[in-house]
Amino acid sequence: MQPPPRKVKPAQEVKLRFLEQLSILQTRQQREADLLEDIRSYSKQRAAIEREYGQALQKLAGPFLKREGQRSGEVASRGRTVFGAWRCLLDATVAGGQTRLQASDRYRDLAGGTGRSAKEQVLRKGTESLQRAQAEVLQSVRELSRSRKLYGQRERVWALAQEKAADVQARLNRSDHGIFHSRASLQKLSTKLSAQSAQYSHQLRTARNEYLLNLVATNAHLAHYYQEELPDLLKVLVSELSEYLRDPLTLLSHTELEAAEMALEHARHGGQATSQVNWEQDVKLFLQGPGVFSPTPPQQFQPAGTDQVCALERGAGGLAGESGLEKEVQRWTSRAARDYKIQHHGHRVLQRLEQRRQQAPEREAPGVEQRLQEVRESIRRAQVSQVKGAARLALLQEAGLDVQRWLKPAMTQAQDEVEQERRLSEARLSQRDLSPTAEDAELSDFDECEEAGELFEEPAPPALATRSLPCPAHVVFGYQAGREDELTITEGEWLEVIEEGDADEWVKARNQHGEAGFVPERYLNFPDLSLPESNHGSHNPSGAEPTDAAIPFPSQFFPSCTHQCLGRIHCTCSACRQSPRLPRPPGHDGASTQADASTTSPTSQSPRSWPSRCSHLKAMASLPPSNAAAPISMLTETKPSTIWSEKGKTCSVPHVQG
Repeated sequence: MQPPPRKVKPAQEVKLRFLEQLSILQTRQQREADLLEDIRSYSKQRAAIEREYGQALQKLAGPFLKREGQRSGEVASRGRTVFGAWRCLLDATVAGGQTRLQASDRYRDLAGGTGRSAKEQVLRKGTESLQRAQAEVLQSVRELSRSRKLYGQRERVWALAQEKAADVQARLNRSDHGIFHSRASLQKLSTKLSAQSAQYSHQLRTARNEYLLNLVATNAHLAHYYQEELPDLLKVLVSELSEYLRDPLTLLSHTELEAAEMALEHARHGGQATSQVNWEQDVKLFLQGPGVFSPTPPQQFQPAGTDQVCALERGAGGLAGESGLEKEVQRWTSRAARDYKIQHHGHRVLQRLEQRRQQAPEREAPGVEQRLQEVRESIRRAQVSQVKGAARLALLQEAGLDVQRWLKPAMTQAQDEVEQERRLSEARLSQRDLSPTAEDAELSDFDECEEAGELFEEPAPPALATRSLPCPAHVVFGYQAGREDELTITEGEWLEVIEEGDADEWVKARNQHGEAGFVPERYLNFPDLSLPESNHGSHNPSGAEPTDAAIPFPSQFFPSCTHQCLGRIHCTCSACRQSPRLPRPPGHDGASTQADASTTSPTSQSPRSWPSRCSHLKAMASLPPSNAAAPISMLTETKPSTIWSEKGKTCSVPHVQG
């Protein structure tokens, strides 16, 4: 059996990609800042030596030409950029070769008015907005990873329950009940295992549905991030920074044209190059250049284990699965109506705040600007929520649920409320009620609309089975280390797991000799793993000894016991005596719990009277490893369309894969 491949977790992969994006963006801004400093330094020196003749002027331009020659290799593939215009201006300086007495003052003013502090402030503001958007995407990816892990765990539990039920049924069919079980007890055990299997099947269906919903929501969020948020942030950032680069270059070009007759043709060429700088094309080439911002395929659904269902599954007549999906439809249609109201109301509030900012005194301007940013952020969050909700509703509609039944009334009511609010606002304007009280009422309505959205926050995924670290673990299969950071383990030894691994299904453990390294998680058995609670409300009281019903996998407690006693007789084997750190199930306290213990010794037990513990462990270890999550898609090819059309009042369902 080969160990599972060591793949990077999806959340870690997305985080690394976002860090790489920020690094590339900061590198670009640093190069532009260096260019701005070059222009400033150039202007200061040019003003000082403007009275000198050609040789001094050529000596001045030499260092800048050399530096630009090194930079030109990085931007050779880009056409009309600020770097090309800067190179033309340097050539014009070399060709001029004459004194610039009248232009000395203009160069001095240009050097004093050009600085990098304003540019750094704009960069810091844009970087903070980008990091907020990336944090939201990363949170969606983490929720997807948690739901996928829960889904894989539920599938393994269900598969093991199916196997145990089939084993008991086979023994019942061939009347192999042994000396410790009667046929009636086997039938009772078979009925119990069948009920457990049905319960685990229901849990698997619920986890799968949650995984699918989080999957489409995450893909939609990623698509919105790459198609809407990222280009908008870069466009705003570059448009503000372009003002700090275009003006000095234009002034330099005009100065050359006015002051140098001999280099007039070169100066005109530099001016044309500066005026032809296409900032939108520059941003487009920048997005296509590094490859980090390029679109990637969307995330696909990955079935766990033997599960082959790849779509939302509705429960059979009247079960909780169907009602759960119906509740999802009601929930997300209400959320869509709420997002629709927030966006429309938010745009109206933005118009009011813009008017107030133009008329407000200078001391009130920062507060109005802060309020504008808060409203824009609320609108942006509503747009993100709308995109994710549209993807969920589209998947629910593909699963056969009547989405229109809930969507049309919700959107109709939302439109009526928006129209009523618009009329009320127009009535205030018609009465010329522009007092602060009226505007505060408008903002208060928007705040109430935002607070109502807290009722629709996405619930946290159910808690997974956890274990406290460090914890003991028993090796059920040996493993030979293949890398320097891995640990060689042998079957039967005990390890101490000290931390989670850097990849799925790997943990870091320490052996008895103090050696530490990574080992496959499926090669170990954790006796103290806390099991998920049953949905039937059965809870083990605090401090009570676990019963057989509360311990569905007895093979996790005494993995090396050769007598398969399972706590029903007094066991004196070496495995039980050498496991002091493991909790003993009932019957291992040194006293016989059954009358059979007085007449039957552990060694006389037939190896076929109870399923071998090793067979259970091998079955668990031989399960196919759950498909590790493929790299989270950074962009979907098809942008989800809006889920509501005001003209036709229909739901347009985008194509969703996975």
